[in-house]
Amino acid sequence: MDGSGLSLEVRIAIMTVVLVILAILLSVAFVALAVGAEMWGMLAGVPVAILGGVLVLVGRRRRLASDGGRIGVSVLGGVLVVGSTRVAFMTNNAIIA
Repeated sequence: MDGSGLSLEVRIAIMTVVLVILAILLSVAFVALAVGAEMWGMLAGVPVAILGGVLVLVGRRRRLASDGGRIGVSVLGGVLVVGSTRVAFMTNNAIIA
């Protein structure tokens, strides 16, 4: 324990849930912006966010199966979830320009 009161596994489980929920919310927001504001480039962020959420879940399953190792897939998934915002806005800007 590092003073936070939560074990590493509990913190990883919480972060997994947060990242998957964030991936779902970002996907819905990108679709809403694309349809509502006719910003069609935002749709590029949807598959990136969904792929990131799936990789977070796969990484969590691999970690549980390997007794505490292998977090690389989860890290990649988290990067994709967060990076989906950049993908969406940069693609939208490229289409507008």
